[in-house]
Amino acid sequence: MKKLIEKINLVLFGVMVPAVILRLFNLGYSDYQGDEIKALFLPGDGQNFFSYLLDQRKGPVQFLITFLLKFINPDYTNQLLIRLPFALAGILSVFFLYKLVEMHFGKRTALLSALLLGSNGFFVAFSRIVQYQSFTILFMVLALYMLTLSVKRSEYKHKGMISHYDAVFILPFVMYLMSVWLKRNFKKDPRALKTLIISLTVSAALLLAFYIPFVLSISESTLSYWSGRISGDVSAKISSSKYLFSVYQPIYVVHFYVLASLLGLAFLYYKAYGVKLPKKIAFKSAASLVFYTFRLYGVAGLHPGNPHICVYFAGNNYHGHRFGRHGRLPDRKTSRNGFRLGIPSHIIFNLYVYFCPELRRFC
Repeated sequence: MKKLIEKINLVLFGVMVPAVILRLFNLGYSDYQGDEIKALFLPGDGQNFFSYLLDQRKGPVQFLITFLLKFINPDYTNQLLIRLPFALAGILSVFFLYKLVEMHFGKRTALLSALLLGSNGFFVAFSRIVQYQSFTILFMVLALYMLTLSVKRSEYKHKGMISHYDAVFILPFVMYLMSVWLKRNFKKDPRALKTLIISLTVSAALLLAFYIPFVLSISESTLSYWSGRISGDVSAKISSSKYLFSVYQPIYVVHFYVLASLLGLAFLYYKAYGVKLPKKIAFKSAASLVFYTFRLYGVAGLHPGNPHICVYFAGNNYHGHRFGRHGRLPDRKTSRNGFRLGIPSHIIFNLYVYFCPELRRFC
C-alpha cells in the first residue's frame, strides 16, 4: 500500500478530484436544454445514418456518440448516461493539460493551469452538456500532447506526429512543435520528412473523408442557415457572431490582448539581442506585465473567467521561475506576488459574479 501511494502523483490527484466532482456531481438532474437536443441523433423519416450526418451544421463527433448511446437508451430518457461521455472528455482534458504543461513548464505551472481549467465555469459547463465542445478541447490538448511527446521523447518521434489537429486556435503551438521535431530529426533520420508527410496526409484524409461529401451534398436548410447567419435574418441578436463576440469578449478585451502580445514581442527582442532593460521598468519580464494587465482587467469586472487565464499563469510562472532562478531577470519575487494576487482575485471575483446575476452575462 505504501509503494502504491508513493507512485501516485498526489498533486495531479488533488487537481483531478475537484475536476471530477464538478463535472459528475448530479449530472443527470435536469432535462435537456435546447442545444443538447440538437446534438441527439434524431433522423427524419427515410433518412439514413450518413445522410443525417451530412445534413448537420456541426461536425459528426457529437452525433456519432449519441448514435451509439441510442442502442443503450433508444429514447434518450437517461440524461446521466447521455451526458457522461462529454463529462469524461472534460475530465480527460484536465488530465492531459496537466501532463502537457508539466513537460513544458514543470509541475508547479501544470498544477495551476490544470486547476484553473478544471474550475473554469465555461469548461465545466461544456463538460456537463451534450455538445461537441468538451471533445474539441480534449482533441486539441491531445494533439499538442502527442506532438510534444514526439519532440521530447525519441520513442514517440514518429507516433506523436500522427496527431489529428484541425483547430486554428492551437496552430501556432502546433507549428512550433512540428518545426522543433523536424529540425531535430531531419538530418539524422531520413524517415523524418516521410513521417511528416504521412501524418499530414492522415490528418487531411480524416477531414476530407467527411467534408468532401458534405460540400457535395449541402442541403438547402444548411445554405439558408449560413446566409441567415451572415445577413442576421436568423435570430439577428442571438445568432450574430458580432453580438456573441461582444458578450464573450467585452469592451477593450482585444485591445488588452494586442497590448500584451506587443509587450511580449518587445521583451523577446530584448532577450534575443542581449539588451538590458531600463532600470525604471518595475516589472522586468513580459510575463509579469501580461499577468498584471490581465489580472487588473479581471478585477475591474470585465472578464474574470477568460480561458486565457491558463496561458498567462503559465507564462508568468515560467518566466519568473526560470529567469529568476538563473539570475537573468530578477523577477522571481514578482512572479510569486503575481500568483498571490491572481488566485484570490480569481476566486473572489467569481464569487462576486455568482451573487450578482446581472454580471453573469459578461462571464
